[in-house]
This record gives sequence, C-alpha cells and structure tokens, in this order.
Amino acid sequence: ISYTSQQGKREKIVMQQFFSSIQDSQMIHPDYGQLFKETVERITRTKKTEILEYLGNYDEQGYSWYRAVFRSVKNKEDGNQYLIGIAQSIDIEKHAESLIKSFTENEYDFIMFIQADNDAYSIYSPSKTGSSFPSLQFSSYENDRLKNTMLYVIEEDRDRVIDQMSLTTVCRELEKNPVYSVFMGVREKDGRISRKKVTYSYIQKEQKLIRVTRSDVTLLYEQEQEKRDVL
Repeated sequence: ISYTSQQGKREKIVMQQFFSSIQDSQMIHPDYGQLFKETVERITRTKKTEILEYLGNYDEQGYSWYRAVFRSVKNKEDGNQYLIGIAQSIDIEKHAESLIKSFTENEYDFIMFIQADNDAYSIYSPSKTGSSFPSLQFSSYENDRLKNTMLYVIEEDRDRVIDQMSLTTVCRELEKNPVYSVFMGVREKDGRISRKKVTYSYIQKEQKLIRVTRSDVTLLYEQEQEKRDVL
C-alpha cells in the first residue's frame, strides 16, 4: 500500500483505511490484530524491515501460521512511500515446534503426518522403533496400519480398530468434527498390555494433510476400570 504522499497529507487516512479493511476482512486473527497494527506503524516511522509471525486467513480455509517480511520503500517517480509485505506459510514449521515440545514433555509416543490423497506418511518418534511403533520410513499408511494392527493390537480390539483407523473412516469423521480419536489395547514386547489413544486432526484440510498423535492412556484406563469395579 502507499501510505504517505510527498507532502505527508495522506498517511493518516490511508493507514486508517488499511487497518479497517484488514479488520473487516478478518484476514488477520483478532489475537494478532494489535501486534500487526503496531508493527506496520513502527515500520512507517523507522523505515526498517521487520518480520512478523501471525495467524492469517487468506484462502477462507481457516487460520494458518504465516511469517511475513515487511519493508517501507520510497518510489522515486511519485515520491510516495509503499509498504511491501511478503508472507509465507509456516504451518508445518509451527507444528514441528509443537512436535518437539510434545516429545520433550513426553506427551506422545509418536506424531505422524499423513498425506491422505496419496496414502503416504512420515512419522516422528522420540524412541527407537519398537513393538508398537510403526515404521519410521515413508510408506503406505493403509498397508502399514493393517500390518501393525494385526501384530500389536489385542485381538478383541482388532476388527474395530481396522475399521476406525482406515483413511475412509478418518476423513469421514474429520468432516463432522475437527478431532477424531480411536482407543485400543496394545501388546508390548514384554507381554504387558498398554492402552493407547490415537488422535487425528487436519493440519491443512484443503490439501488433506492429517496430523496423528498417539498417547499412552493406560493409567487413565486402569483408574476407570477400578471405578467400575467399585460400582
């Protein structure tokens, strides 16, 4: 945008119109609106380049993370100052940061990213590949989840889990709700049975990129069983 004329008379009104249009369009998440406004106003004063990370909605598919570089540039021909901004999606980077934090806090057994359109996936785990861990290689989600279900999921849960974890079921359920979870019993290497919760959610719905986490809920399961036994 051009935010000031050679005489400086247009700056205030142009900036007001700019911020109003951003607010009305909801392109910037309300939580970042003030930070965005302060950043742009500071650039108009200092003429320095600044970088801002924020939640934006440019494709009407919901808010995603962006990193934008803003710079004030003077046009020698008309004397106007122009605010130039280049924004890049950093959704995957932000999810990776969340992934690392989750591992540090021992929140998840692993985190998986599925590209539902071509059945490919990648998986990140803080532990070595073990009894109940899928392959760490890129492969076919459908083939590997069937193989791992037959190998490690306890017999009484297998048929249900096979159906509930299919991509067809997962995508159907994610059309209804933003988060979809599957519970199961898993037999570990030492023979003990642990209880797991597998949760699916879209990172980028339009591209059918799905984030999957698996967490251990054995303690919670055992506590619930104790309550039922008392009743």
